[in-house]
Amino acid sequence: MIPLLQVPLLRLVPKCCCRQTPKASALLPWHLHNKPNIVRLYLRNNPSGFFVVIISEVFIHKGNMVKKGAILLCAVTALLYSCKKDNPPAAAQKPEGFSQKVLVEKFTTTSCGNCGRADLDIEAFKKQYNGKVISVHYHLPTGQFGGDSMATLEGQNIAAMFGLLGTPFAAINRNHLPGDTTKLLFAGGNWGTPIAGNVALQPACGISVDASTINNSMMDVKVGVKFSQTIIEPLSLTVLLLEDSVTGDEGYWQANYYNTDATVPQLFGRGHPIKNYVHNDVYRAAISPFWGQAIPAGNTLANTQYSATFSIDISAYRKPHLKVVAFIHGQGDAMRLHKYKVLNAQEVHAGNAQPF
Repeated sequence: MIPLLQVPLLRLVPKCCCRQTPKASALLPWHLHNKPNIVRLYLRNNPSGFFVVIISEVFIHKGNMVKKGAILLCAVTALLYSCKKDNPPAAAQKPEGFSQKVLVEKFTTTSCGNCGRADLDIEAFKKQYNGKVISVHYHLPTGQFGGDSMATLEGQNIAAMFGLLGTPFAAINRNHLPGDTTKLLFAGGNWGTPIAGNVALQPACGISVDASTINNSMMDVKVGVKFSQTIIEPLSLTVLLLEDSVTGDEGYWQANYYNTDATVPQLFGRGHPIKNYVHNDVYRAAISPFWGQAIPAGNTLANTQYSATFSIDISAYRKPHLKVVAFIHGQGDAMRLHKYKVLNAQEVHAGNAQPF
């Protein structure tokens, strides 16, 4: 008889095909073959994440059972019994509770006859992706593509930085155009593909925004960021104030090239320009620094969190129509526009809070 612990272990052959991860209570037979000597092993998955190997029967020579019983042989890591297909690394799993959002930064003017159609497209994307599309509309000043009464200096600056050539154009998560890292702006009518591609991404981080604290004319905005992956590139947080349902005199009226086009019923017969046109997602002010507040490198590691609090005077706007948009992005410059890429975004109406 060969002593139990001296049985040669030459070849390990699983009886199962490794198609399923074993349950905690499951016993899975394995065989160690050594010519006429056969040792039958079982693997038991325990809560600590290790597999415990147990000898339940020992057969030696011609199938005669010499010893029967359970003997703890060793503990091995879960790697002994794993399948890449069913056990992906943790970093590849979608973080629970995080939702990937897409930031659409649209450049527009009231004198742009195609911009009303672009507004319809954005609203359709929001509906199609169940609120995962967040838009910011930068209205441009007089002398720059016509201009209108909602123009801001920040809108003019970002248009110049991104090399705007006309309206409507939009940056989609600030991703560069295919094959050209010097261009970030997609022409109207070409937004569907990049939006779909970005919605499908797994989120590297999640964002919470609390804009529920309003004292008189001051609104406090608390932003939290949790990272599910380690991001090596330097990152920044930008927080913006937007306003919906904006109307006004002729400085707000929207030019409309579809007034006689029955294929676009939402704009057909509404005039050119459209009086009392309702503008949504209008950029009003930066709550954080416009180009972002830098996030310390130590706060962009996996399973870490970063938080920041800002205050803004909202007395010049209508509180029921205000909302806050926050987004995490890279740090770029005019020579490295593609570095401004947005990782994720979040929005909330003034007076409310939106968790991760």
